[in-house]
Amino acid sequence: MFSGEARVNTGKTLFAQLMEFVPWDTFTRTVARYGGDHRARTLSCAEQYRAMAFAHLTYRESLRDSKPVCRCS
Repeated sequence: MFSGEARVNTGKTLFAQLMEFVPWDTFTRTVARYGGDHRARTLSCAEQYRAMAFAHLTYRESLRDSKPVCRCS
């Protein structure tokens, strides 16, 4: 079946595939309507949502717990 070589994933990660299901156009309109990004310094609402979704899917208790996993600075 395999020729002894390690197989490398060349496609999208599972998380990236899940994020494709989020209706980003509706999300962006809602953020704009309520001024969600008005005073954001580092993370936009979309980035915050992605971080929270990743933390939830990987059973993290807080964003601080997910920092070593995603290699954030």
